[in-house]
Amino acid sequence: MKRLIYFIALTMTLFVSRHGYAQEHTVLMLDELPQAYSLNPAKAPLTGGYMIVPGLAGISAGFENSGFCFNDAFQKGANDSLYFDFDRLSKKMSNYNLTTMNLDVPILGAGFTTGKNFITIDVTNKTRMNIVIPASILDIRFGNYDFDNDRFMKHSLSDIFAKAFNYFEYAVGYSRDVNDKIRVGGKTKLLLGNFALRSKDLYLSIDTRKDGLHYALDIHTRGNISLSAPLEIETDKDGYVDDAEWDSDNMKISSFKNAGFAADLGMTMKLNEQVTLGVSVLDLGFIRWKNTTNTFVSNNDFSFTGVDVSGSVKDDPNTKVTSSYWTQLEDSLSQFTNVKFKNKAFTTALSANILTSVTYKPYKWLQAGGVVSGLILDKRLYTRVSASATLRARNWLGYVLSFSMDPGLALSMGQGLALTAPGFQFYVVTDRMPLNTLYARSEQVRVGFNFFIGRR
Repeated sequence: MKRLIYFIALTMTLFVSRHGYAQEHTVLMLDELPQAYSLNPAKAPLTGGYMIVPGLAGISAGFENSGFCFNDAFQKGANDSLYFDFDRLSKKMSNYNLTTMNLDVPILGAGFTTGKNFITIDVTNKTRMNIVIPASILDIRFGNYDFDNDRFMKHSLSDIFAKAFNYFEYAVGYSRDVNDKIRVGGKTKLLLGNFALRSKDLYLSIDTRKDGLHYALDIHTRGNISLSAPLEIETDKDGYVDDAEWDSDNMKISSFKNAGFAADLGMTMKLNEQVTLGVSVLDLGFIRWKNTTNTFVSNNDFSFTGVDVSGSVKDDPNTKVTSSYWTQLEDSLSQFTNVKFKNKAFTTALSANILTSVTYKPYKWLQAGGVVSGLILDKRLYTRVSASATLRARNWLGYVLSFSMDPGLALSMGQGLALTAPGFQFYVVTDRMPLNTLYARSEQVRVGFNFFIGRR
């Protein structure tokens, strides 16, 4: 038992950082569900086989904001109106705030045992979105001068990151026992993409300086955003984007041109008849986007020293004079917003997940468990820790109660219920109760039906 305690403590030390994110932990502790296999492909198989069908397969949907919830940003004012509270929000935000959204819609799925082998086949439509926003973005509200300390303020916004895509996943899984204690499993997945957005090296700096008797703003922008979407781009003579419109005549998406591959790996190990350890690595892969690809590139250095207001305030349409104050201002501002366009392929990596788990089963009807997970995104590690208790009544009822916490001390309670009858099963699982999106940093819900073959 001491070795087990040391293992858990070491695992948490390695994975826990100051960031948190949403991940399904409650599902992993309901062995009755075939869906638990998607979080660790080495999970022990069910007796017989299972099948899911369109319409009744259910969905998995969730979101997470590691830094704040809706109620931290919006407050009630007079007459129950809402206003944006910048000061309150800045106190709640982390240094780097991760917002994630996910939606999984199963199309088909089946799993069956043959000898010592367990094989699964799944087709799923998946949507993923990840956005990282630094807390320093709110400092812009203070302007460009610190009057208390009599100094200029420089604003530097880096580490802004955005990634979103939708794709179909065609997966084949396999697992088997290596010996009486160790079981291994894996999945190979063909990915066909429909839509993608990816940012890279986004950066904005605003610096104020004194130039003799005048003041100037030095502005630098850098980065690129890539899209795989039907857009019609128009550029000017210098190659900068002049206009961009949705191309409704080119809505046909060729997913086969946006192909990729991924893999899941897992292992479980029994320390004794009561204690089992598990580890899995999910979504090790990428998608190469080649269909209707657009990349917008910005790399501008610009010093704004003002405009000449000694002349006309308005343009003169009769003399075609276009040197008014507003025209000069528009021309100046456009210099640091210039964006070039490239039509080239790009690659998006999936956000890999690492999960470690431990279960302790002193009785057939009771199981205690813990999970530590880590999401690798934009070279950072976002973590979550949970503990759970699972109760079982014979073979027809499974209930799990879980408590999850990210390192920001946002505690949430989850529940899961699996009702199994001859031939089919209904389940509903959530990682947060009650479902209140105004005060929640995260919500994760999975609900649906499974059908069993050869299982009593």
